[in-house]
Amino acid sequence: MHISLKGAINLNDLTYTTSMMNEIRELLLSARQRVAVQVNTELLSTYWNVGRIIVEHEQENKERADYGKQAHA
Repeated sequence: MHISLKGAINLNDLTYTTSMMNEIRELLLSARQRVAVQVNTELLSTYWNVGRIIVEHEQENKERADYGKQAHA
């Protein structure tokens, strides 16, 4: 007696599908991690440059800003 379950999932198909889904999941997680690192790197560089611009403006081409002379004296 042979019973056919139309549309039933074969255990081998399920294992293959689970393996495939895990591979896709790992690929997406890895991509998200790389993107987060890149975004953080860009933000760090941007904020550092913003700080540099502010310091240069405050110092007006002097060795240290006027308020720095008062604090240091």
